[in-house]
Amino acid sequence: MVSNIFISYAKEDISVADTICANLENRGLRCWIAPRDIAPGEKYATAIIHAIENAKVVVVVFSRSSDQSAHVRTEIERAFNQGKIIIPFRIENIEPSDETQYFIGSRQWLDAFSGSLEGHTIRLADIIERYLTGDPEFRETHEKPSSGSKQLKTISEGDFPKKIAPGKLFQIIRRFCSYSVDLVIGLFLGFFYSLSYNVLASARIGQENFNLLTYVSGSNNQIYSTYGNHVLGILWISGIIFWFLIIDISGTRSPGKALFGLKIYWPSDKTNSDKWRTIRSLIKNGPLLTYLILIFIGYNNTVVIGLAFTLTLVLYVIWMILIIFTPKSQSVHDLIAGTFVG
Repeated sequence: MVSNIFISYAKEDISVADTICANLENRGLRCWIAPRDIAPGEKYATAIIHAIENAKVVVVVFSRSSDQSAHVRTEIERAFNQGKIIIPFRIENIEPSDETQYFIGSRQWLDAFSGSLEGHTIRLADIIERYLTGDPEFRETHEKPSSGSKQLKTISEGDFPKKIAPGKLFQIIRRFCSYSVDLVIGLFLGFFYSLSYNVLASARIGQENFNLLTYVSGSNNQIYSTYGNHVLGILWISGIIFWFLIIDISGTRSPGKALFGLKIYWPSDKTNSDKWRTIRSLIKNGPLLTYLILIFIGYNNTVVIGLAFTLTLVLYVIWMILIIFTPKSQSVHDLIAGTFVG
């Protein structure tokens, strides 16, 4: 028999989940719940994947335990990606973590932490029946939370505008300003990083030899030679890239994102992955890395320098234009890493 409802829960809440399942099935609503519906010998993960695919509604028994459960987050994420109707059934008076809130896209949020569980499951059954029958009146009133329900400020696929709207434009401006703040900090740090080269190199080979290598011969104003400019530029850009790598891989919010209230939301399977943080950071800094590599190869060739500048500018335009036209305002590094900045 096909199960229209998938019940997601943490093991600590199994008694509540079983009660919900029993009450819904008493109303004739077929549920899928683990471990009851996993056939002997069937792999646990495979069974859950197929159950979510076949379900129309996913009920999340939301508690402190489920909010911290990697398995529940994975189930929510899969349901979210497949466009399933997700109904959080909150049995404890807590707010969802940022990561969980990102994936809980259903607007119908049921508070069931006070009063009779029986009464709340009756309300839940009413909501599910109207979803499954496609009641247009219910879908219209569903936009306005009724008694016993709470409208979540969460993100769903339908919440992202298909065209540039004021809200999305504001988000893009915030993201651009955030990156600009981090870049300005990187420029200062890169500059001090390049200056440290002067101090260390002159101490190592002597000031006179350092001047011969770095400055124009016979100049009393210590004007950088072509070689000096080349080294200074490479060190400067390297310092900027090191700065971005440090803040990206560390997992903490950068000063720019903190200033403008932005945060990177990661898929549950990559949240604590240093590898994916590094990959995302390298792709994000792709234009800078491209410029660094090209000027390193042809520092005294004006054609190569011009090409490096043009290519870097084109890459930055591509990186930014994707933010404008992708549904979730994702750039190249977000699309590859599966992240979202909001």
